[in-house]
Amino acid sequence: MLNSGGSQTIYHRGIVQNTGNNSVQVVITSDSACSACHARGACGVSGREYKEIEIPGSYSFKKGDEVTVRLNLSSGYSAVILAYVIPLVILLVSLIALNILNVKELMAGLISMAMLAPYFAVLFLLRHRVNKKFIFTIND
Repeated sequence: MLNSGGSQTIYHRGIVQNTGNNSVQVVITSDSACSACHARGACGVSGREYKEIEIPGSYSFKKGDEVTVRLNLSSGYSAVILAYVIPLVILLVSLIALNILNVKELMAGLISMAMLAPYFAVLFLLRHRVNKKFIFTIND
Protein backbone atom coordinates (compact mmCIF):
# COMPACT_ATOMS: atom_id res chain seq x y z
CA MET A 1 0.00 0.00 0.00
CA LEU A 2 1.31 3.45 -0.92
CA ASN A 3 1.07 6.61 1.14
CA SER A 4 -0.75 9.38 -0.71
CA GLY A 5 0.86 12.12 1.38
CA GLY A 6 3.95 14.16 0.60
CA SER A 7 6.54 11.49 1.38
CA GLN A 8 6.53 8.47 -0.88
CA THR A 9 6.42 5.44 1.37
CA ILE A 10 5.30 1.84 1.01
CA TYR A 11 3.39 0.36 3.95
CA HIS A 12 2.68 -3.29 4.75
CA ARG A 13 0.87 -4.83 7.68
CA GLY A 14 2.76 -7.59 9.41
CA ILE A 15 2.92 -9.82 12.46
CA VAL A 16 5.91 -9.86 14.81
CA GLN A 17 7.45 -13.31 14.55
CA ASN A 18 10.40 -12.88 16.87
CA THR A 19 12.22 -10.21 18.86
CA GLY A 20 15.93 -10.24 19.49
CA ASN A 21 18.87 -8.05 20.33
CA ASN A 22 18.28 -4.78 18.47
CA SER A 23 16.03 -6.33 15.83
CA VAL A 24 12.49 -7.53 15.22
CA GLN A 25 11.47 -10.20 12.71
CA VAL A 26 8.16 -9.42 11.03
CA VAL A 27 6.20 -11.62 8.64
CA ILE A 28 4.26 -9.72 5.99
CA THR A 29 1.67 -11.24 3.70
CA SER A 30 1.53 -10.32 0.03
CA ASP A 31 -1.84 -11.03 -1.52
CA SER A 32 -2.15 -11.28 -5.27
CA ALA A 33 -5.28 -10.62 -7.25
CA CYS A 34 -6.01 -14.35 -6.96
CA SER A 35 -6.88 -13.97 -3.26
CA ALA A 36 -10.10 -12.11 -4.15
CA CYS A 37 -11.13 -14.66 -6.79
CA HIS A 38 -14.09 -16.92 -5.96
CA ALA A 39 -12.38 -19.89 -7.67
CA ARG A 40 -9.09 -19.64 -5.77
CA GLY A 41 -9.84 -22.85 -3.81
CA ALA A 42 -10.00 -24.92 -6.99
CA CYS A 43 -7.08 -23.18 -8.66
CA GLY A 44 -3.52 -24.47 -8.36
CA VAL A 45 -1.99 -20.99 -8.29
CA SER A 46 -1.16 -19.68 -4.85
CA GLY A 47 -2.37 -16.15 -4.28
CA ARG A 48 -0.59 -15.47 -0.99
CA GLU A 49 3.09 -15.17 -0.15
CA TYR A 50 4.70 -14.78 3.25
CA LYS A 51 7.90 -12.77 3.56
CA GLU A 52 10.04 -12.48 6.65
CA ILE A 53 11.80 -9.17 7.23
CA GLU A 54 14.36 -8.40 9.89
CA ILE A 55 14.04 -4.81 11.08
CA PRO A 56 16.94 -3.34 13.03
CA GLY A 57 16.24 -1.29 16.13
CA SER A 58 14.98 -1.60 19.68
CA TYR A 59 11.22 -2.01 19.81
CA SER A 60 8.92 -3.07 22.63
CA PHE A 61 6.84 -5.49 20.57
CA LYS A 62 6.19 -9.11 21.44
CA LYS A 63 5.50 -12.13 19.28
CA GLY A 64 2.09 -11.95 17.63
CA ASP A 65 1.76 -8.14 17.71
CA GLU A 66 0.39 -6.57 14.52
CA VAL A 67 2.62 -3.81 13.17
CA THR A 68 2.89 -1.61 10.09
CA VAL A 69 6.20 -1.91 8.26
CA ARG A 70 7.33 0.92 6.01
CA LEU A 71 9.91 1.30 3.26
CA ASN A 72 10.83 4.35 1.21
CA LEU A 73 9.50 4.18 -2.33
CA SER A 74 12.98 4.88 -3.72
CA SER A 75 14.21 1.69 -2.03
CA GLY A 76 11.34 -0.19 -3.66
CA TYR A 77 12.38 1.15 -7.05
CA SER A 78 15.97 0.08 -6.39
CA ALA A 79 14.78 -3.43 -5.60
CA VAL A 80 12.82 -3.57 -8.86
CA ILE A 81 15.87 -2.41 -10.80
CA LEU A 82 18.13 -5.02 -9.18
CA ALA A 83 15.66 -7.89 -9.48
CA TYR A 84 14.02 -7.23 -12.84
CA VAL A 85 15.48 -4.43 -14.95
CA ILE A 86 19.18 -5.34 -14.86
CA PRO A 87 18.56 -9.06 -15.58
CA LEU A 88 16.25 -8.10 -18.46
CA VAL A 89 18.92 -5.81 -19.92
CA ILE A 90 21.57 -8.55 -19.58
CA LEU A 91 19.25 -11.02 -21.29
CA LEU A 92 18.31 -8.71 -24.16
CA VAL A 93 21.84 -7.43 -24.81
CA SER A 94 23.27 -10.94 -24.85
CA LEU A 95 20.49 -12.17 -27.16
CA ILE A 96 21.07 -9.30 -29.58
CA ALA A 97 24.85 -9.77 -29.51
CA LEU A 98 24.55 -13.52 -30.09
CA ASN A 99 22.08 -12.91 -32.91
CA ILE A 100 24.57 -10.55 -34.57
CA LEU A 101 27.20 -13.29 -34.24
CA ASN A 102 24.81 -15.72 -36.02
CA VAL A 103 24.51 -18.11 -33.08
CA LYS A 104 21.53 -20.47 -33.41
CA GLU A 105 18.41 -19.42 -31.54
CA LEU A 106 18.35 -22.29 -29.05
CA MET A 107 22.01 -21.87 -28.20
CA ALA A 108 21.63 -18.08 -27.98
CA GLY A 109 18.73 -18.48 -25.57
CA LEU A 110 20.63 -20.91 -23.37
CA ILE A 111 23.77 -18.76 -23.34
CA SER A 112 21.71 -15.65 -22.55
CA MET A 113 20.06 -17.36 -19.60
CA ALA A 114 23.45 -18.62 -18.45
CA MET A 115 24.68 -15.01 -18.52
CA LEU A 116 22.26 -14.29 -15.66
CA ALA A 117 23.98 -16.77 -13.34
CA PRO A 118 27.07 -14.60 -12.71
CA TYR A 119 24.85 -11.55 -12.08
CA PHE A 120 22.73 -13.34 -9.49
CA ALA A 121 25.84 -14.95 -7.96
CA VAL A 122 27.42 -11.51 -7.46
CA LEU A 123 24.13 -10.19 -6.09
CA PHE A 124 24.05 -13.13 -3.67
CA LEU A 125 27.64 -12.54 -2.56
CA LEU A 126 26.93 -8.85 -1.99
CA ARG A 127 23.56 -9.46 -0.30
CA HIS A 128 24.62 -8.02 3.07
CA ARG A 129 25.81 -4.84 1.41
CA VAL A 130 22.66 -4.63 -0.71
CA ASN A 131 20.43 -5.28 2.32
CA LYS A 132 21.83 -2.18 4.01
CA LYS A 133 20.25 -0.07 1.27
CA PHE A 134 16.76 -1.42 1.99
CA ILE A 135 15.90 -0.05 5.40
CA PHE A 136 12.56 -1.12 6.79
CA THR A 137 11.11 0.61 9.84
CA ILE A 138 8.05 0.04 11.99
CA ASN A 139 5.38 2.69 12.45
CA ASP A 140 4.89 3.32 16.15
